[in-house]
Amino acid sequence: MPDCAVQHLPHESSESSWRTEVFQFLNEKLDQLETKSSMDKTEDITGTIFQNKSEILGRMTLGLIKNRYGDLLEQEYYNCPTCGKPIKTWNKK
Repeated sequence: MPDCAVQHLPHESSESSWRTEVFQFLNEKLDQLETKSSMDKTEDITGTIFQNKSEILGRMTLGLIKNRYGDLLEQEYYNCPTCGKPIKTWNKK
């Protein structure tokens, strides 16, 4: 994939910075796949993409989640809606 395909996409706002991160990952991943696979036939290309689709879609999903709920991902405490007691996030030590 030529670099110009990624470089010409708009990156004006900080809200779209997650897109830059995803496009950078995708560009690096495609470069890696092109060097590791022969991709001489259409089935080679689709097979390589399908073998890596969970990682590609996972990164895109994580980018969307971080964009939409990034503030909640960093939250350490939340008040219980039932009793009002502050609850510490389970993954923060």
